[in-house]
Amino acid sequence: MTTMTRVIGCLQTYWVAVGFGDVPTQFPGMLLNGNASPGWMEFWVSEASDLPIRSRQAGGRMQVLIDVHCFVRGPWKRTVFELADQTREALAGQILTWPAAGSVDRPGGTLRLGEAVCRDLTRQLPIETRSIWQHVVVSLTGTVDELPA
Repeated sequence: MTTMTRVIGCLQTYWVAVGFGDVPTQFPGMLLNGNASPGWMEFWVSEASDLPIRSRQAGGRMQVLIDVHCFVRGPWKRTVFELADQTREALAGQILTWPAAGSVDRPGGTLRLGEAVCRDLTRQLPIETRSIWQHVVVSLTGTVDELPA
């Protein structure tokens, strides 16, 4: 059975390889101090649900909702939307794999990511306090397939 740990690990490995090193990224279970940075990102696997038995493969199948929260300090939207656009381009339509247990060559499962949706969740504050944080969320659904041994 596919575990969330495998899905998160797969995302984390891919994200490090893509190269968003200048923007700190927090994954589930990690601590991150965003106050020292002009911006940061947070990966959330907000939902995971098993697909109906009739549509599952032998190894298991589930649907996940991945939210990437982008935060940028300042009153201007441009920087946070650029970060969200880079996130969409890096993730939408990707097929990610993780190795099978006990093997580095044979894939154990796949995560197929769909199209991305962006939402601006920045709080509207009085003009004198607008130098707080801009907040945009990039959401993607994905289908997880565990490959048979």
